[in-house]
Amino acid sequence: MYLFEVLGIHLGYPRCCIAAFDALGGALGNPKGAEAGEHTGFIPCPTCTDKVLSKEIALKDLIVNREHPNVFPIMKHEDLPEDIRNIYE
Repeated sequence: MYLFEVLGIHLGYPRCCIAAFDALGGALGNPKGAEAGEHTGFIPCPTCTDKVLSKEIALKDLIVNREHPNVFPIMKHEDLPEDIRNIYE
């Protein structure tokens, strides 16, 4: 198991999204997923992305069995330091 898989499970990400992250190469291979992820660091798979963008499900509702002590998302995009925020814009 790769580190990102362990981390994804720890953060409560769906297995389909973890697998797609690996197969598609993260945000670079899934820009629509990055958009649906709302700059949270969670990039949903194409199927979950379509559900989020069509408002069939909220992004936060994809997160289940989270082991990380902080609630998702840890920080909103607008609360990030400006230099980090600029990377995503």
